[in-house]
Amino acid sequence: MYLPATLFVDEYGRTDLPIGMTKVQLLGVEGSEKMKKLRSNVEAALEALGMDATVKVISDVEELMRFKINGIPAMVINGKVVLQKVVPEVEDLQILLNLFKAKSSKIFDMKHILVPTDFSQVSVGALKFAANLASVNGGEVTVLHISHPEFDPNLLFPEMNFQDLEAFQQDRMDHFVKEVFDKNIPEYLKTKVEIGFAVEQIVKHSSSGEYDLIVMGGRGDKGTLEKWFGSVSTSVTQLAKCPVLLIPQNTEYAPFRHILFASNFESTSAETLSYLSSIATTFGADVHFVHVEDESSTKKYKEVEKHLFEILFEGGQPAFSFTMTKVQGESVSEALHEYATKHNIDLMIMVHPHRSFWENIFHKSVTKSMAFNTTIPLMVIPA
Repeated sequence: MYLPATLFVDEYGRTDLPIGMTKVQLLGVEGSEKMKKLRSNVEAALEALGMDATVKVISDVEELMRFKINGIPAMVINGKVVLQKVVPEVEDLQILLNLFKAKSSKIFDMKHILVPTDFSQVSVGALKFAANLASVNGGEVTVLHISHPEFDPNLLFPEMNFQDLEAFQQDRMDHFVKEVFDKNIPEYLKTKVEIGFAVEQIVKHSSSGEYDLIVMGGRGDKGTLEKWFGSVSTSVTQLAKCPVLLIPQNTEYAPFRHILFASNFESTSAETLSYLSSIATTFGADVHFVHVEDESSTKKYKEVEKHLFEILFEGGQPAFSFTMTKVQGESVSEALHEYATKHNIDLMIMVHPHRSFWENIFHKSVTKSMAFNTTIPLMVIPA
């Protein structure tokens, strides 16, 4: 098997595989023998793997130049050039495509849900919401309680050892779950008790690959959480490596029908839009792309709109209906909330870009502000 040495290396020297819907572009002369064979082999490999992918042949010279390739035929997967000047056999292409399949399939699932709880009424609502979400998608829920003796005011004996502490908290967990579900505990629900610091442990779980989504409770009463600098839920939304869904208190579960996606330029990547598409198609929801420009915006609305259209229509007609809107307001979070209320939005999605430690301290985070003040379910996706 021959694969070029530059496989998976982009123009910045990064070797990470892309995440998201698989899109295959074949570069070369349409109708040529090499192109016919390459397309035939690619389609056979995709069929053998059972991969749902789009295959497009690109022959326009100007478009070919955009990829900066050294020769044809060439193959591009999710925007990355992975083959040049060769026509691999079907078996070789299966190995190559399977790597992308393994990396991309995870992002579409919401079947493994983690629900951290402090046994409060706020977390009751989050757990019920997650259970309904799991039942729709045939998934499972893990309820997690993390305790630290020095910070848990509910402990009767703070000096107890870790083994006794875990047993004590497991009893509380069992009682909590029975009360939430009126003793009819779903078969797909399991519990876990750990000793440690809440944010640290939850973030660790988010990067383990075991969970597709974290569901947590949010107060929903504007301003209250802002007094707590170290709020667990808002810290997790900023640090987690998988999507986090915040559920305001007293929110009843209902299938998502109208989704708001806050579309600044850095959030509109093919990867995040693929994840958005999977949610919209699962629930049959429409999507409102809402762009709010403020003093920190580096890209104007027309540029964002063009970027969105390029991604959304790259593989053909999108599988969901959508609208694009620009709104104005001195506060990004207030402008988005006003739009959400007016258009009966039942899920808001934002992308939180991971910045360095110092940038996080001095940057006025829109996602953090939204997490503090949300009154509808808010999903934060890591960039």
